[in-house]
Amino acid sequence: MDKFNAESLRIVQGLHPDLLRVVARASEISKQAFQVVPDNGGLRSASMQKRLKKKGASRAVLGRHTIGYAIDLVPVNERGRVDFRNLAGFDEIMLAMKQASEELSIPIDWGGNWKKLVDKPHFELNRKVYPGPRETAKPDEVLVAFK
Repeated sequence: MDKFNAESLRIVQGLHPDLLRVVARASEISKQAFQVVPDNGGLRSASMQKRLKKKGASRAVLGRHTIGYAIDLVPVNERGRVDFRNLAGFDEIMLAMKQASEELSIPIDWGGNWKKLVDKPHFELNRKVYPGPRETAKPDEVLVAFK
């Protein structure tokens, strides 16, 4: 089975190329097949982000998804269907993303490490190295590793 299917390739259009490099490498080394969360796991419009915030599915008004710096990945079962209940699968994806991040020297952060609103599908480019609008990176903060 292709670990990063055609639907995922459509959804990721417009995401930051460095993030896509990490995901592509992770798809090569992952023991767990995965894909981008259908519909809203890639680049999001401002209106989509607003709807997700209203539903409580996101806490951000202008999220990392809306600027192309975040992606949501979900395990795929043997029949090719997404499986949000496969918690071990999320951990396998994280391990592959961590390895890919380190190999490529592209620091990312994982939503599974968050204290509030743990978000296992979520990966984003590190904010210190890849600041978004109205965010700044101090030179000494750019030398960060995967968290």
